[in-house]
Amino acid sequence: MKSNQEDIDKKIERTLSSFDHIERASVNPFFYTRLKAKMETEKRGFWSLFTIPQFSMAVASVFLLLCLNFYVVINYEYNANSQADEVSTFISDYQINVGDIYELNE
Repeated sequence: MKSNQEDIDKKIERTLSSFDHIERASVNPFFYTRLKAKMETEKRGFWSLFTIPQFSMAVASVFLLLCLNFYVVINYEYNANSQADEVSTFISDYQINVGDIYELNE
C-alpha cells in the first residue's frame, strides 16, 4: 500500500517539476489590434456582408440568373401558344384535314 502511495507521489512530483521550466507565451505585436478588428466586424451584422465585393457580386449574379430564368419561362409559354396558333392558321388556310394526311400515308 505504501509503495503505491510513493509511486503516486513521485508521479505528482515529476509532473509538477515539469512546470518549472515553462516560459510565458509571447504574443505577436498586432494580435490585440487584429482581435479588436475581428470583434468589430462581427458586431456589424448581416447587412455588413453587402460591403464585401465577392458577396455582392454573388448576390447580383443569382438575381440576374433568376430574372433570366423567369424571362425564358414566360417567353417559352408565349412562343408555344403562338406556334400552336400558327399551325392552326396554316391548317385552316390550306384546308388540310387530318383524314387526308392519313390517306396519303396508306
